[in-house]
Amino acid sequence: MARIEITIPGASIVPGDILKRLPGVQIVDVEPVDPRYPHSQTMRMADGSYYFADPAQMYVVFRDVPGKSDALTGVVLVVGPCQTEGERADLRAWAYDVCDQMCVSVVVATHDQYNVRDFGAVYVYGRSLADGATTGSYDPYGIVLEAEAWAYGVPVITPQSVRLAAPCDACGQYQTINAVRNGHGEVFCFDCQHSGRCTWCAEDTVTDPFPTPDGWTPFCKPCATTTRRVAKAKRVSRRRVTIAV
Repeated sequence: MARIEITIPGASIVPGDILKRLPGVQIVDVEPVDPRYPHSQTMRMADGSYYFADPAQMYVVFRDVPGKSDALTGVVLVVGPCQTEGERADLRAWAYDVCDQMCVSVVVATHDQYNVRDFGAVYVYGRSLADGATTGSYDPYGIVLEAEAWAYGVPVITPQSVRLAAPCDACGQYQTINAVRNGHGEVFCFDCQHSGRCTWCAEDTVTDPFPTPDGWTPFCKPCATTTRRVAKAKRVSRRRVTIAV
């Protein structure tokens, strides 16, 4: 068992989770949402108290996951159609949005040999098992990885409805992955909530997706500029040829 820190919707919180805002107090029971109060879900805590969470809001929680690799804490896996070059390009483009909007490092799944327990969450692009559809086809790699995530208790984030997409009320960034509204109906992106950090310098600042061999990672502008400059210098040094006289 290893404890990971993840950001998930209130609806995905399960017994055993610990809210970051209430450290040390484990959730022992999560009651079904009362249809009369869709924005209030009752959770019973280990100390006997109760906490009310909004199923649509995002929360930072600690969760014990079997076999979790500490090296990949905070990295998420993006799965979806990837059988053709065009599908892989679409999946990588959607993964860019996940990194940009959720401020997390992303690995794009291009095969089914990943260990889903090595990731903080699995984001599904396109068709999901959660849809409950019995007809049509699923991507052979995506369905395997998503099924394993459900089986091992790894958070699965499915696509939100297009109708729920909305711009951030502070910076205008359009939220297509998971638009979260506060109690006043306002939408704020993770950068404007000060929930995003650069993966290189760990500063709480505005970040942008930076390409990695297998996905994207959030970098602040200075770190991205420095990394590109170093990479360019290495490429130039490899081109130099020394001629012995």
